[in-house]
Amino acid sequence: MTLFKFILLGIIYYIGNSTSFTFGIGYFTLYRPAFSGLLTGLVLGEPEVGFFVGAVINIFFIGFKSTGGSLKDGDPCLAGIIGSMIAINYKIPAAAALTIAYPASLIGIIFWKYRLNLNSYYVKEGIKGLKKGDLNSINQYDIYYPQMSLFIFNTVIGGFLAFIIYKITGAVISSDIEIIKYLNFTGIILITLGGAILSINHRWKYTIYFFTSFYIFNILFKLDPYLIPVLIAIVSVQKNRRIKHTKKEFDLIKKSDLYKSWFIWMNFTHSCYSFEKLQGFAFCHSMLPVFKRIYRKDKEQMVKSLVRHTDYFNTEPNIGTPIHGYIIRLEEEKRRPREIKEIKEGLMGIMAGMGDSVTQTVLSPLTTMAVIYGALTGEYILAIGGTLVMAAAVVYLSLKGYLDGYYYGEEALEERIKFSNNSRIVKFFPFFFIISISTIIAKSQVLSVSKLGVSNIKGAALSLLIFYFIFYFLLNKKIKDEILLISVYLIGLVLMIFT
Repeated sequence: MTLFKFILLGIIYYIGNSTSFTFGIGYFTLYRPAFSGLLTGLVLGEPEVGFFVGAVINIFFIGFKSTGGSLKDGDPCLAGIIGSMIAINYKIPAAAALTIAYPASLIGIIFWKYRLNLNSYYVKEGIKGLKKGDLNSINQYDIYYPQMSLFIFNTVIGGFLAFIIYKITGAVISSDIEIIKYLNFTGIILITLGGAILSINHRWKYTIYFFTSFYIFNILFKLDPYLIPVLIAIVSVQKNRRIKHTKKEFDLIKKSDLYKSWFIWMNFTHSCYSFEKLQGFAFCHSMLPVFKRIYRKDKEQMVKSLVRHTDYFNTEPNIGTPIHGYIIRLEEEKRRPREIKEIKEGLMGIMAGMGDSVTQTVLSPLTTMAVIYGALTGEYILAIGGTLVMAAAVVYLSLKGYLDGYYYGEEALEERIKFSNNSRIVKFFPFFFIISISTIIAKSQVLSVSKLGVSNIKGAALSLLIFYFIFYFLLNKKIKDEILLISVYLIGLVLMIFT
């Protein structure tokens, strides 16, 4: 591989980690292994392989969530890049690439913490400049400096990390070609463990029965790849509820101001995400076009109002947008700052927990599984469809929340809560999830087992249920995920040494 290609891989890492300039869609797409693997494949000239490998790795990260500034399960974007790079260059199976990619992804946690610490400095400087009346400091410290730093860091460090792992992997594989089998075996068991972890985390009493049944069915029989997505689509469709209260007419604020505010929020929510303020500085930034309208002839009051909104803030960025619309309405009505602050702080926690339970727990896994299954089966329409559904959901929910929050105030927030609690897709999610994940894991395991050189591929894939039951039992006994992960690698290492 050339230096230029390693630099390009670093740029992919920046694109996936930034999530800026993507209307909030990047977090659910470019940040995931299937997509970072696809981009890696494009750079290396084998997009289909990169997409396939990234999809297999994505199975292990299907339950990934990043809440409250935490990143504890590894960096999925980095895993997709490293795994696809290794698989393409050394022609190793996708499951073997996962074995290497997962430990590498844990390095991303260090990068994440460094980023949030650096952003804390930028936020402090931005607020300092804003208090002096410099409105440009918002753009400088919420977009330009954080994004330039992230671009340089991820391109250089990400590219260098890819180079190091590339060299180490090459040296290890060249010393003993048989090691690929053990890497593949370990990856297969990792995917099985991932299935058990997901089964336990969803706390549905019928999980183990449905997982086992659909896993066996998909091993023994061929299931139409479009059947499950079509079933989910049919069951999930429901009539949109209309808010019956009187719609507020625009006064000082114009509709274009709401769109501008929404545009800033959706593109730069995590641009300068920091430990102390989390989304606080981004919320301030989103209020800039609003206060320019309200206080267009009073810069001093505009600055004071903006500074008020630099306080700590954190919520689910898409489901939580009725908060923004409602706060904009209250600011236009010139409500007391203390009242606005109390309302804002009281709502963000409620919308955060509820929002994550919809986007990160339900919508993202279901649409990502459609992408994964499309990659595994070669039915790319499924992958495109899953991506478009997630993108449309993010844009629709966030923009509607913004507008409804302004139009209807508290009623919009109540309706958003009702939507999250009463949505059919949320109600039926445990069933949809288990049949989807068992189908995907079954397909992946058959393809991975075929690389082991066994004569009875279906029998070997079915035998993996033994590991699933063991892991499920241990997890149910509160054995930590980390202990089981280490155990899987140790088992693979023992087999490599003594066989």
